[in-house]
Amino acid sequence: MRGAILSLFAVCLSAALLDLLAPGDRDRGLRRGLHLLTALAVLLLLLQPFLTFLRDAPTGAAALTQNEAERDEFEAVFNETVHAAAAERLRRGIHDLLQSDYGIAEEDARVVLSFDGEGALCRVQIFLSGRALLKDPAAIEQDLGARFDCQVEVR
Repeated sequence: MRGAILSLFAVCLSAALLDLLAPGDRDRGLRRGLHLLTALAVLLLLLQPFLTFLRDAPTGAAALTQNEAERDEFEAVFNETVHAAAAERLRRGIHDLLQSDYGIAEEDARVVLSFDGEGALCRVQIFLSGRALLKDPAAIEQDLGARFDCQVEVR
């Protein structure tokens, strides 16, 4: 914006100088031509920000394509965030289940979840440590496999 104001000032100053240097009454055609050119230059300088806005603004199909791309990107980020939150909630639920049914503390079990391409749970891996190593992994595998209807590994 500052550049546009400086350009407008320079054009007006140049026009005033040319008007002073132009010959007097005997060459009125030259003066009229200078006034016309000056008026056109000032008009173009005043319209330049609007023309730049119109030129750079996406229109028609380009605007729709840009909006669709933004919507698709937003949808992908949203789905990823929801999926991550759901996976964390499921992991928390499995820890609570291990605590309540088998007496396994959260710090003694690490739960790893795997999902298929459609986002469905396909595998649960539980890595036991500490006091949880004294529990029967086969019983936990069988029980959780029946509950989740997927492959469960307890190690």
